[in-house]
Amino acid sequence: MHNLPRPLHMDSTRTNFRKLWISCGVNDALLPNNRQFIADLKEKGFSLSAVETPGTHDWTSWHYSLIHFAPLLFQKR
Repeated sequence: MHNLPRPLHMDSTRTNFRKLWISCGVNDALLPNNRQFIADLKEKGFSLSAVETPGTHDWTSWHYSLIHFAPLLFQKR
């Protein structure tokens, strides 16, 4: 379980995320928490990209995420 209160006190209609990207390595100890957090956000109506990468909480996972996420920062809305 993530460390945020349940239910999440967030409202998707009151946020203005351009892109919400959540990434976690499949061997990361935080993977179950990430999955729960993603499920909670989706239940609240948030649109997001959830990516599970090879590896753990290390440079390999961060590198994979960075090369896939960075180009999205430069796309027009």
